Amino acid sequence: MIHSTGQSNPAEPSAASNASAAEDADKWNWQDHFGRAVDKDDPIWKMYVDVATAHDGDVIETMNRTMDILLIFAGLFSAVVTALLVQMDQAIQPSEPNAFMAKVLKTISLKQLNPILHTLQPSLDLPSLEEYTEESISTIRITMILWYISLECALFVAGGAVCMKLWLVEYRRSNSKYRSSYHRAMHHQQTYASLRRWYVPEFGDLLGSIMMLDLIPFFFGL
Repeated sequence: MIHSTGQSNPAEPSAASNASAAEDADKWNWQDHFGRAVDKDDPIWKMYVDVATAHDGDVIETMNRTMDILLIFAGLFSAVVTALLVQMDQAIQPSEPNAFMAKVLKTISLKQLNPILHTLQPSLDLPSLEEYTEESISTIRITMILWYISLECALFVAGGAVCMKLWLVEYRRSNSKYRSSYHRAMHHQQTYASLRRWYVPEFGDLLGSIMMLDLIPFFFGL
């Protein structure tokens, strides 16, 4: 919605503003302007700004909500995957490395001091790290690789969603800093063309697809 000062309201355009813009467009007769140049004070620029602002409000609001959903889902998903990776990493590591080394040193010392004691107490044998078979460790490592891929994809989606929100904020802010309807219309067209040239809407759709495909390696790891 456009105020009398020419600055845009950051809130979403109301239905009344959309109806007012449509009414202004109906009143504007193209036959009265056909064959002559359009100057900077022509009412068509204000009409363009009103219609473009209403359109941008709907599109930006939809994109922002989509990015919020992706950020929340990617954050929760990353937390779950990270917790699982920590548990898997601890499973293939010695449970108590310090206690393990202390037991090894104690056993070696007793063997050297009294070889006969070792024959009387077989329990002093060196502890073994073979808690898992080689096949099970390989399976765990493959699972961890799949989950690391899922984690990296989720972090990429989260970073991309943050960039998208920053782009949308800058897009809306830059289009509202001009007072003249003509300059606002020119700047809006320039920024909108840049938005399309850099495939920003398509990038938002790509982030959603990556987040969905990210579940495939995660479930394979399960």
